[in-house]
Amino acid sequence: MSYCIIVDSGSLIKNGDIPDVFVVPMTLTRTEKDKTRTLRDGIDINTKEMVIEMEKGIEYKTASPVMGECADLLDKVSKGYDQVYVLSLSSYLSGEYNQWILLADDYSNVHVYNTNGVCDMLLWIVNEIKALDNVTPELVTKIVKEHIDKSNITIIATEFNYLIKGGRINPIKLLIAKYLRYKLVLDLDKNKGVNLVGKTLRINMIPKIVNEHYKTTIGYNGNNIDKLVIFTSGLENEKSNVKPIVELLKANFKNVDIKYSSLPSVFTAHLGTNYVAIAIKCK
Repeated sequence: MSYCIIVDSGSLIKNGDIPDVFVVPMTLTRTEKDKTRTLRDGIDINTKEMVIEMEKGIEYKTASPVMGECADLLDKVSKGYDQVYVLSLSSYLSGEYNQWILLADDYSNVHVYNTNGVCDMLLWIVNEIKALDNVTPELVTKIVKEHIDKSNITIIATEFNYLIKGGRINPIKLLIAKYLRYKLVLDLDKNKGVNLVGKTLRINMIPKIVNEHYKTTIGYNGNNIDKLVIFTSGLENEKSNVKPIVELLKANFKNVDIKYSSLPSVFTAHLGTNYVAIAIKCK
């Protein structure tokens, strides 16, 4: 039985990277001196280019993939494959999931999953599906659930201007944290969305906060990490204050094969240029 997978550019997968995996771009609006234009994530702009512009004061906002583009792709692949599996970003981050649900209602062979994942977390799910000899909706559902239960993305925020604009966290708390110069540890909770995990004035406390969080949420025991990625914006200049945090995390996970990457543009737009994020999956 033939099948394909649809993800968006928030997965960091590119069209053509993996056979039968289709990528729709998220959209960004770029505003400079009252002039606004729409860009496609990963096509018209990438994270490195956007970070440079954000440092110059150019503003970016995000939106779901263009609905017409999604509808056209769904119409095409639903006719060319027996089954279509749509792996959506967390519904707490984007309206994309509800958009796919609406579009899929017209097709009996389209299955939409709220993965609660971003970036490499979606790639992990794709790779696990592709490794199966016989892919069924039931097995895909099982894989997605296991990843939701065993995976987490945690963000260490050192600046809050873009988080304040985004409105997903109480702006009063963020303004207080900014004034007191706290470092905030956030995560993408499967029940609450963007969630405050902890705060500290001392960066050497960050690994302890992260470890305790993983123990209570995904069963981390210090020795059961399956995959781990550390993300930064890639900004390296005198303003960057994330390098010491990255070094602390490297030491904390010293026996783990760590991958290093940058978050896609659509997430950097919400976080600013000085952040560290950790995507982790436990065995």
